[in-house]
Amino acid sequence: MAKFRGLRERARKGLHHFGLIDWVGDALLALACGIAIMCGSFLPFANSKIGEGHLNWSATRPDMINGAIASGFGVPMLVTAGIVVAAAVCMIALGPRRFMVGGGVVLIVVGLVVVGQSGHAAASARMYGYSPGLGLFVTTLAGILLVPIGLASGMVAWILSDPARAAVAAGGEPPPQV
Repeated sequence: MAKFRGLRERARKGLHHFGLIDWVGDALLALACGIAIMCGSFLPFANSKIGEGHLNWSATRPDMINGAIASGFGVPMLVTAGIVVAAAVCMIALGPRRFMVGGGVVLIVVGLVVVGQSGHAAASARMYGYSPGLGLFVTTLAGILLVPIGLASGMVAWILSDPARAAVAAGGEPPPQV
C-alpha cells in the first residue's frame, strides 16, 4: 500500500511519471504497426467466400484474384507503411522534442488513411462477391492501433520537451517560476 501512496501524492500534485522509455515504447509500437502494414500489403486483400458470417483467414488467394500489390490498394498501403516506418525511425533517432508532436499527428493521420483504404478495399472485395482477406485484417488492425499510438507519442513528446516537465519526470522538483 505504501507503494501506491507515492503515486497518489504525485497525482495529487499534478506530477507525471513519463520518461524516455515511454517515448521509445511508442516508437517501437509505431515501427511494429508500419511493418504489419507492409506485411499486410503482400497478403491477399480478398479471398473466396466461405459462407455468410464466416471469415476466410487463409493466406492464399484464389486464382481469379490478383495479389494485393497488383491491386489498386497495395502500393498506397506500402507508401503509408513507409511513412509510418520513417516516422518511427525519426522518433527513435531524434528523441522527444517539441516538434515531434507533429510526428504523433502524422501517425494519427496515417492510421486514419490506412483504415479508410482498408474499408474501401473491403467494400470492393464484397462488391465482387469475395470475402475480405487476411491482408485487410492486418492492415486495418495496424491502422486502428496507430491512432492511440500517435496520440500517446504526441502527448509524451509535449510533456518531455518542456524542461520543467522533464525535470519532474526525472524525479526532481520543477524549476521555480519567474
